Amino acid sequence: MIEASTGSLEVDYDENITDLYKAITESKWDDAILALKKHPNEARTWVVRKDEENKNMWRFLPIHSACARQPPSNLISALLEAYPDGANSVDDQKMYALHYACGNKATRDVVRQLLNVFPDACKRKDPRGMLPIHYIACWGPATISVVDMVLAANRSVGDSKDEDGNTPLDLAREGEYPEKNAVIAVLNRSMESSTTDSVSTIDTTPFPYQNIGNNFKSLHIIDEKKAEESDSISSCISTATAGKIQEMGSHISVMEIESKEDKLKISCLHYDLKQRDEKIERLQNNVTVVCDERDGLRHTLADLTEQHELYKNKSEVLGDRLSSMNETLLSMMQQQEIVLNATKAREEEWRKLGTLRREKLQALISLEEQDTSEEIELRNCLITQNQDMVAIKATIAAV
Repeated sequence: MIEASTGSLEVDYDENITDLYKAITESKWDDAILALKKHPNEARTWVVRKDEENKNMWRFLPIHSACARQPPSNLISALLEAYPDGANSVDDQKMYALHYACGNKATRDVVRQLLNVFPDACKRKDPRGMLPIHYIACWGPATISVVDMVLAANRSVGDSKDEDGNTPLDLAREGEYPEKNAVIAVLNRSMESSTTDSVSTIDTTPFPYQNIGNNFKSLHIIDEKKAEESDSISSCISTATAGKIQEMGSHISVMEIESKEDKLKISCLHYDLKQRDEKIERLQNNVTVVCDERDGLRHTLADLTEQHELYKNKSEVLGDRLSSMNETLLSMMQQQEIVLNATKAREEEWRKLGTLRREKLQALISLEEQDTSEEIELRNCLITQNQDMVAIKATIAAV
Protein backbone atom coordinates (compact mmCIF):
# COMPACT_ATOMS: atom_id res chain seq x y z
CA MET A 1 0.00 0.00 0.00
CA ILE A 2 1.40 3.38 -1.00
CA GLU A 3 0.40 6.98 -0.46
CA ALA A 4 -0.65 8.82 -3.60
CA SER A 5 0.32 12.39 -4.36
CA THR A 6 -3.07 13.56 -3.12
CA GLY A 7 -2.41 12.10 0.33
CA SER A 8 -4.85 9.21 -0.10
CA LEU A 9 -3.98 5.52 0.16
CA GLU A 10 -3.53 3.61 -3.08
CA VAL A 11 -2.77 -0.01 -4.09
CA ASP A 12 -2.24 -1.78 -7.40
CA TYR A 13 -4.96 -4.24 -8.41
CA ASP A 14 -2.54 -6.79 -9.90
CA GLU A 15 0.20 -6.58 -7.25
CA ASN A 16 -1.24 -5.90 -3.78
CA ILE A 17 -5.04 -5.76 -3.91
CA THR A 18 -6.72 -5.31 -0.52
CA ASP A 19 -8.75 -8.12 1.06
CA LEU A 20 -11.81 -5.83 1.13
CA TYR A 21 -11.70 -5.03 -2.58
CA LYS A 22 -11.02 -8.65 -3.54
CA ALA A 23 -14.03 -9.86 -1.54
CA ILE A 24 -16.22 -7.18 -3.18
CA THR A 25 -15.17 -8.14 -6.72
CA GLU A 26 -16.09 -11.75 -5.90
CA SER A 27 -19.41 -10.66 -4.31
CA LYS A 28 -18.46 -12.32 -1.03
CA TRP A 29 -20.28 -9.83 1.16
CA ASP A 30 -19.68 -11.51 4.54
CA ASP A 31 -15.94 -11.74 3.82
CA ALA A 32 -15.95 -8.07 2.82
CA ILE A 33 -17.53 -7.01 6.12
CA LEU A 34 -15.00 -9.09 8.08
CA ALA A 35 -12.11 -7.57 6.11
CA LEU A 36 -13.50 -4.08 6.79
CA LYS A 37 -13.66 -4.77 10.53
CA LYS A 38 -10.03 -5.92 10.56
CA HIS A 39 -8.71 -3.09 8.37
CA PRO A 40 -11.08 -0.04 8.33
CA ASN A 41 -8.53 1.97 6.33
CA GLU A 42 -9.19 -0.24 3.29
CA ALA A 43 -12.52 1.60 2.87
CA ARG A 44 -10.55 4.75 1.98
CA THR A 45 -7.91 2.95 -0.09
CA TRP A 46 -8.05 3.54 -3.85
CA VAL A 47 -7.47 0.51 -6.08
CA VAL A 48 -5.71 1.23 -9.37
CA ARG A 49 -5.06 -0.94 -12.40
CA LYS A 50 -2.27 0.06 -14.81
CA ASP A 51 -1.43 -0.90 -18.38
CA GLU A 52 1.97 -1.91 -19.76
CA GLU A 53 2.98 1.75 -20.04
CA ASN A 54 2.22 2.25 -16.33
CA LYS A 55 -0.79 4.43 -17.09
CA ASN A 56 -4.00 4.16 -15.07
CA MET A 57 -6.69 2.03 -16.72
CA TRP A 58 -9.15 2.71 -13.87
CA ARG A 59 -9.19 3.91 -10.26
CA PHE A 60 -11.98 3.00 -7.79
CA LEU A 61 -12.82 3.10 -4.11
CA PRO A 62 -14.39 -0.07 -2.63
CA ILE A 63 -17.76 1.69 -2.41
CA HIS A 64 -17.72 2.41 -6.18
CA SER A 65 -17.11 -1.25 -7.01
CA ALA A 66 -19.64 -2.46 -4.43
CA CYS A 67 -22.43 -0.21 -5.74
CA ALA A 68 -21.91 -1.67 -9.22
CA ARG A 69 -22.68 -5.19 -7.91
CA GLN A 70 -25.99 -4.80 -6.05
CA PRO A 71 -24.50 -4.95 -2.54
CA PRO A 72 -26.42 -5.62 0.67
CA SER A 73 -27.34 -2.56 2.70
CA ASN A 74 -25.26 -3.62 5.72
CA LEU A 75 -22.05 -3.54 3.64
CA ILE A 76 -22.81 -0.01 2.41
CA SER A 77 -23.54 1.03 6.03
CA ALA A 78 -20.18 -0.34 7.13
CA LEU A 79 -18.31 1.34 4.24
CA LEU A 80 -19.94 4.72 4.92
CA GLU A 81 -19.28 4.40 8.64
CA ALA A 82 -15.59 3.66 8.02
CA TYR A 83 -15.23 6.36 5.34
CA PRO A 84 -18.21 8.77 4.93
CA ASP A 85 -16.38 10.76 2.25
CA GLY A 86 -16.67 7.72 -0.04
CA ALA A 87 -20.19 8.90 -0.96
CA ASN A 88 -18.90 12.25 -2.24
CA SER A 89 -15.74 10.91 -3.92
CA VAL A 90 -15.49 10.55 -7.70
CA ASP A 91 -13.51 7.89 -9.51
CA ASP A 92 -11.30 8.44 -12.57
CA GLN A 93 -14.48 8.67 -14.70
CA LYS A 94 -15.86 11.51 -12.50
CA MET A 95 -18.67 9.26 -11.29
CA TYR A 96 -20.06 8.98 -7.75
CA ALA A 97 -21.10 5.80 -5.97
CA LEU A 98 -24.72 6.92 -6.51
CA HIS A 99 -24.22 6.77 -10.29
CA TYR A 100 -23.12 3.13 -10.04
CA ALA A 101 -25.91 2.25 -7.62
CA CYS A 102 -28.60 3.77 -9.86
CA GLY A 103 -27.10 2.24 -13.00
CA ASN A 104 -27.01 -1.27 -11.53
CA LYS A 105 -30.40 -1.44 -9.77
CA ALA A 106 -29.18 -1.13 -6.22
CA THR A 107 -31.79 -1.66 -3.52
CA ARG A 108 -33.90 1.12 -2.08
CA ASP A 109 -32.01 1.08 1.23
CA VAL A 110 -28.61 1.37 -0.48
CA VAL A 111 -29.74 4.42 -2.47
CA ARG A 112 -31.29 5.96 0.66
CA GLN A 113 -28.02 5.63 2.63
CA LEU A 114 -25.98 7.24 -0.16
CA LEU A 115 -28.46 10.14 -0.37
CA ASN A 116 -28.50 10.60 3.40
CA VAL A 117 -24.71 11.03 3.48
CA PHE A 118 -24.38 13.12 0.30
CA PRO A 119 -27.75 14.15 -1.23
CA ASP A 120 -26.08 16.51 -3.73
CA ALA A 121 -24.81 13.47 -5.65
CA CYS A 122 -28.21 13.27 -7.35
CA LYS A 123 -27.44 16.69 -8.94
CA ARG A 124 -23.88 15.88 -10.10
CA LYS A 125 -23.36 14.93 -13.76
CA ASP A 126 -20.83 12.49 -15.15
CA PRO A 127 -18.65 13.42 -18.18
CA ARG A 128 -21.54 12.50 -20.50
CA GLY A 129 -23.86 14.88 -18.70
CA MET A 130 -25.85 12.07 -17.09
CA LEU A 131 -27.31 12.33 -13.59
CA PRO A 132 -28.14 9.28 -11.44
CA ILE A 133 -31.80 9.68 -12.53
CA HIS A 134 -30.66 9.25 -16.16
CA TYR A 135 -29.10 5.88 -15.24
CA ILE A 136 -32.31 4.76 -13.53
CA ALA A 137 -34.39 5.83 -16.53
CA CYS A 138 -32.04 4.05 -18.92
CA TRP A 139 -31.62 0.70 -17.09
CA GLY A 140 -34.56 0.60 -14.69
CA PRO A 141 -34.75 0.69 -10.87
CA ALA A 142 -34.84 -2.08 -8.29
CA THR A 143 -38.19 -0.67 -7.13
CA ILE A 144 -40.30 2.23 -8.35
CA SER A 145 -39.87 3.94 -4.99
CA VAL A 146 -36.18 4.48 -5.85
CA VAL A 147 -37.29 6.86 -8.62
CA ASP A 148 -39.50 8.80 -6.21
CA MET A 149 -36.65 8.89 -3.70
CA VAL A 150 -34.13 10.43 -6.13
CA LEU A 151 -36.73 12.91 -7.40
CA ALA A 152 -37.70 13.79 -3.82
CA ALA A 153 -34.08 14.72 -3.05
CA ASN A 154 -34.20 17.29 -5.85
CA ARG A 155 -37.28 17.79 -8.04
CA SER A 156 -35.38 19.76 -10.68
CA VAL A 157 -33.32 16.74 -11.83
CA GLY A 158 -36.27 15.41 -13.82
CA ASP A 159 -35.84 18.20 -16.40
CA SER A 160 -32.06 17.86 -16.75
CA LYS A 161 -30.58 16.87 -20.13
CA ASP A 162 -27.45 14.86 -20.89
CA GLU A 163 -24.90 15.81 -23.55
CA ASP A 164 -27.14 14.30 -26.25
CA GLY A 165 -30.09 16.43 -25.12
CA ASN A 166 -32.01 13.52 -23.55
CA THR A 167 -34.07 14.01 -20.40
CA PRO A 168 -34.69 11.07 -18.05
CA LEU A 169 -38.17 10.81 -19.57
CA ASP A 170 -36.66 10.45 -23.07
CA LEU A 171 -34.35 7.64 -21.89
CA ALA A 172 -37.19 5.90 -20.06
CA ARG A 173 -39.29 5.85 -23.24
CA GLU A 174 -36.40 4.19 -25.09
CA GLY A 175 -35.74 1.69 -22.29
CA GLU A 176 -36.50 -2.03 -22.43
CA TYR A 177 -37.16 -3.17 -18.87
CA PRO A 178 -40.34 -4.37 -17.11
CA GLU A 179 -40.82 -1.20 -14.99
CA LYS A 180 -40.67 1.07 -18.03
CA ASN A 181 -44.31 2.26 -17.90
CA ALA A 182 -44.21 2.83 -14.15
CA VAL A 183 -40.99 4.88 -14.42
CA ILE A 184 -42.49 6.97 -17.22
CA ALA A 185 -45.58 7.63 -15.09
CA VAL A 186 -43.47 8.77 -12.11
CA LEU A 187 -41.32 11.05 -14.30
CA ASN A 188 -44.43 12.53 -15.91
CA ARG A 189 -45.90 13.30 -12.52
CA SER A 190 -42.64 14.88 -11.44
CA MET A 191 -42.51 17.15 -14.50
CA GLU A 192 -46.14 18.16 -14.00
CA SER A 193 -45.58 18.95 -10.34
CA SER A 194 -42.54 21.10 -11.21
CA THR A 195 -44.77 23.49 -13.18
CA THR A 196 -47.89 23.42 -11.02
CA ASP A 197 -48.54 22.11 -7.54
CA SER A 198 -51.30 19.53 -7.91
CA VAL A 199 -51.81 19.42 -4.17
CA SER A 200 -52.83 23.09 -4.08
CA THR A 201 -56.07 22.20 -5.90
CA ILE A 202 -57.23 20.45 -2.75
CA ASP A 203 -56.29 23.09 -0.18
CA THR A 204 -53.88 26.03 0.08
CA THR A 205 -52.53 24.74 3.40
CA PRO A 206 -49.25 22.85 2.77
CA PHE A 207 -49.31 19.15 3.60
CA PRO A 208 -46.44 17.46 5.43
CA TYR A 209 -45.14 15.64 2.36
CA GLN A 210 -44.52 18.86 0.41
CA ASN A 211 -41.30 19.49 2.28
CA ILE A 212 -39.88 16.07 1.42
CA GLY A 213 -37.32 17.53 -0.99
CA ASN A 214 -35.85 19.84 1.68
CA ASN A 215 -36.03 17.34 4.51
CA PHE A 216 -34.91 14.06 2.97
CA LYS A 217 -34.13 12.45 6.30
CA SER A 218 -37.80 12.49 7.26
CA LEU A 219 -38.31 9.96 4.46
CA HIS A 220 -36.00 7.58 6.33
CA ILE A 221 -38.67 7.09 9.02
CA ILE A 222 -41.11 5.89 6.38
CA ASP A 223 -38.41 3.67 4.85
CA GLU A 224 -37.79 1.91 8.15
CA LYS A 225 -41.46 0.93 8.23
CA LYS A 226 -41.01 -0.58 4.72
CA ALA A 227 -43.81 1.57 3.27
CA GLU A 228 -43.64 2.60 -0.34
CA GLU A 229 -43.23 6.33 -0.75
CA SER A 230 -46.08 6.56 -3.20
CA ASP A 231 -48.40 4.87 -0.68
CA SER A 232 -47.29 7.23 2.08
CA ILE A 233 -47.96 10.25 -0.13
CA SER A 234 -51.46 9.04 -1.03
CA SER A 235 -52.28 8.25 2.59
CA CYS A 236 -50.99 11.69 3.59
CA ILE A 237 -53.28 13.29 1.01
CA SER A 238 -56.24 11.24 2.21
CA THR A 239 -55.58 12.09 5.87
CA ALA A 240 -55.15 15.78 5.20
CA THR A 241 -58.24 15.93 3.01
CA ALA A 242 -60.32 14.03 5.54
CA GLY A 243 -59.23 16.50 8.19
CA LYS A 244 -60.24 19.39 6.00
CA ILE A 245 -63.62 17.85 5.28
CA GLN A 246 -64.23 17.24 8.97
CA GLU A 247 -63.15 20.78 9.82
CA MET A 248 -65.42 22.27 7.15
CA GLY A 249 -68.24 20.00 8.25
CA SER A 250 -67.94 21.26 11.83
CA HIS A 251 -68.00 24.87 10.62
CA ILE A 252 -70.99 24.23 8.38
CA SER A 253 -72.88 22.52 11.21
CA VAL A 254 -72.71 25.69 13.33
CA MET A 255 -73.43 28.11 10.53
CA GLU A 256 -76.82 29.65 10.27
CA ILE A 257 -77.95 29.36 6.69
CA GLU A 258 -80.32 32.23 6.11
CA SER A 259 -80.29 32.75 2.37
CA LYS A 260 -80.43 30.77 -0.85
CA GLU A 261 -77.05 32.18 -1.82
CA ASP A 262 -75.42 30.58 1.22
CA LYS A 263 -77.11 27.26 0.46
CA LEU A 264 -75.80 27.37 -3.10
CA LYS A 265 -72.26 28.02 -1.89
CA ILE A 266 -72.48 25.11 0.52
CA SER A 267 -73.76 22.81 -2.22
CA CYS A 268 -70.91 23.83 -4.49
CA LEU A 269 -68.43 23.24 -1.70
CA HIS A 270 -69.77 19.73 -1.06
CA TYR A 271 -69.63 19.00 -4.80
CA ASP A 272 -65.98 20.13 -4.98
CA LEU A 273 -65.06 18.02 -1.98
CA LYS A 274 -66.75 15.00 -3.50
CA GLN A 275 -64.81 15.44 -6.74
CA ARG A 276 -61.55 15.73 -4.82
CA ASP A 277 -62.29 12.56 -2.88
CA GLU A 278 -62.98 10.74 -6.15
CA LYS A 279 -59.71 12.02 -7.59
CA ILE A 280 -57.78 10.86 -4.50
CA GLU A 281 -59.43 7.45 -4.72
CA ARG A 282 -58.38 7.13 -8.37
CA LEU A 283 -54.80 8.04 -7.45
CA GLN A 284 -54.78 5.45 -4.69
CA ASN A 285 -56.07 2.81 -7.11
CA ASN A 286 -53.31 3.70 -9.58
CA VAL A 287 -50.70 3.38 -6.84
CA THR A 288 -52.12 -0.02 -5.86
CA VAL A 289 -51.91 -1.24 -9.45
CA VAL A 290 -48.29 -0.08 -9.74
CA CYS A 291 -47.36 -1.81 -6.48
CA ASP A 292 -48.98 -5.05 -7.65
CA GLU A 293 -47.05 -4.93 -10.91
CA ARG A 294 -43.84 -4.26 -9.02
CA ASP A 295 -44.33 -7.28 -6.77
CA GLY A 296 -45.02 -9.50 -9.77
CA LEU A 297 -41.79 -8.42 -11.51
CA ARG A 298 -39.33 -8.79 -8.63
CA HIS A 299 -38.08 -12.21 -9.77
CA THR A 300 -37.70 -11.01 -13.34
CA LEU A 301 -35.66 -8.04 -12.11
CA ALA A 302 -33.33 -10.33 -10.18
CA ASP A 303 -32.71 -12.49 -13.26
CA LEU A 304 -32.09 -9.47 -15.48
CA THR A 305 -29.70 -7.98 -12.95
CA GLU A 306 -27.74 -11.23 -12.74
CA GLN A 307 -27.52 -11.43 -16.54
CA HIS A 308 -26.46 -7.79 -16.73
CA GLU A 309 -23.65 -8.37 -14.22
CA LEU A 310 -22.58 -11.52 -16.09
CA TYR A 311 -22.41 -9.65 -19.39
CA LYS A 312 -20.37 -6.87 -17.78
CA ASN A 313 -17.85 -9.36 -16.41
CA LYS A 314 -17.63 -11.16 -19.77
CA SER A 315 -17.11 -7.85 -21.54
CA GLU A 316 -14.25 -6.94 -19.22
CA VAL A 317 -12.60 -10.34 -19.67
CA LEU A 318 -12.99 -10.19 -23.46
CA GLY A 319 -11.57 -6.67 -23.51
CA ASP A 320 -8.46 -7.76 -21.59
CA ARG A 321 -8.08 -10.83 -23.80
CA LEU A 322 -8.44 -8.78 -27.00
CA SER A 323 -5.80 -6.32 -25.81
CA SER A 324 -3.41 -9.18 -25.03
CA MET A 325 -4.04 -10.83 -28.42
CA ASN A 326 -3.44 -7.53 -30.21
CA GLU A 327 -0.08 -7.09 -28.50
CA THR A 328 0.87 -10.70 -29.31
CA LEU A 329 -0.06 -10.18 -32.97
CA LEU A 330 2.11 -7.05 -33.25
CA SER A 331 5.05 -8.92 -31.71
CA MET A 332 4.60 -11.85 -34.13
CA MET A 333 4.50 -9.48 -37.12
CA GLN A 334 7.77 -7.87 -36.04
CA GLN A 335 9.44 -11.27 -35.62
CA GLN A 336 8.14 -12.42 -39.01
CA GLU A 337 9.66 -9.36 -40.69
CA ILE A 338 13.02 -10.04 -39.06
CA VAL A 339 12.94 -13.71 -40.17
CA LEU A 340 11.93 -12.73 -43.72
CA ASN A 341 14.86 -10.32 -44.07
CA ALA A 342 17.29 -12.94 -42.72
CA THR A 343 15.90 -15.54 -45.14
CA LYS A 344 16.37 -13.24 -48.14
CA ALA A 345 19.99 -12.56 -47.15
CA ARG A 346 20.69 -16.28 -46.73
CA GLU A 347 19.10 -17.14 -50.10
CA GLU A 348 21.38 -14.62 -51.81
CA GLU A 349 24.41 -16.15 -50.10
CA TRP A 350 23.32 -19.64 -51.10
CA ARG A 351 22.89 -18.52 -54.71
CA LYS A 352 26.45 -17.19 -54.82
CA LEU A 353 27.83 -20.36 -53.22
CA GLY A 354 25.91 -22.51 -55.75
CA THR A 355 27.42 -20.61 -58.64
CA LEU A 356 30.91 -21.03 -57.17
CA ARG A 357 30.37 -24.78 -56.62
CA ARG A 358 29.25 -25.27 -60.22
CA GLU A 359 32.37 -23.48 -61.53
CA LYS A 360 34.67 -25.60 -59.38
CA LEU A 361 32.82 -28.77 -60.36
CA GLN A 362 33.29 -27.99 -64.05
CA ALA A 363 37.01 -27.43 -63.41
CA LEU A 364 37.28 -30.80 -61.66
CA ILE A 365 35.46 -32.55 -64.52
CA SER A 366 37.86 -30.96 -67.01
CA LEU A 367 40.89 -32.09 -64.98
CA GLU A 368 39.48 -35.59 -64.67
CA GLU A 369 39.00 -35.86 -68.46
CA GLN A 370 42.58 -34.70 -69.02
CA ASP A 371 43.98 -37.20 -66.54
CA THR A 372 42.07 -40.02 -68.23
CA SER A 373 43.55 -39.42 -71.71
CA GLU A 374 47.13 -39.38 -70.35
CA GLU A 375 46.45 -42.59 -68.39
CA ILE A 376 45.30 -44.36 -71.62
CA GLU A 377 48.48 -43.35 -73.49
CA LEU A 378 50.62 -44.55 -70.60
CA ARG A 379 48.75 -47.89 -70.46
CA ASN A 380 49.26 -48.42 -74.24
CA CYS A 381 52.93 -47.69 -73.89
CA LEU A 382 53.27 -50.21 -71.04
CA ILE A 383 51.47 -52.86 -73.09
CA THR A 384 53.86 -52.31 -76.02
CA GLN A 385 56.91 -52.52 -73.75
CA ASN A 386 55.52 -55.69 -72.18
CA GLN A 387 55.12 -57.31 -75.63
CA ASP A 388 58.68 -56.35 -76.51
CA MET A 389 60.01 -57.84 -73.32
CA VAL A 390 58.09 -61.06 -73.93
CA ALA A 391 59.65 -61.35 -77.40
CA ILE A 392 63.12 -60.66 -76.04
CA LYS A 393 62.60 -63.27 -73.35
CA ALA A 394 61.55 -65.84 -75.96
CA THR A 395 64.63 -65.11 -78.07
CA ILE A 396 66.90 -65.43 -75.08
CA ALA A 397 65.30 -68.73 -74.19
CA ALA A 398 65.76 -70.04 -77.73
CA VAL A 399 69.48 -69.16 -77.74
